[in-house]
Amino acid sequence: MLAAGFMMGLAAYAMKVVLGYIAMDSYFILSVITTPEMWMIGIMSALAFLLMQRALHGTHVSVVSPMIGGIAIILPVLMAFFWLGEAVSIIKWVGIILVLLGTAGLGK
Repeated sequence: MLAAGFMMGLAAYAMKVVLGYIAMDSYFILSVITTPEMWMIGIMSALAFLLMQRALHGTHVSVVSPMIGGIAIILPVLMAFFWLGEAVSIIKWVGIILVLLGTAGLGK
């Protein structure tokens, strides 16, 4: 579960970075399709999907889905804060902590 959530979060972070330097013009779709980084993001997303399916095979959906979703949401925010220098307000930090607590509570 952790690997699937981590891979999804990493793919979301990478997509944020890559789409930051692709121009939003009439050639946007062509630019996205021909960018090698976007292909790697697609592979990471597919791997995350396979890991999630593996986790679902051994545990209930009601546990796996929120845990993976929580990790996949938190990771890009933390990576953007530490590596991209984006501002995260106190309200967002409280939300991150609540998501972490809720995710940890599901695992017990």
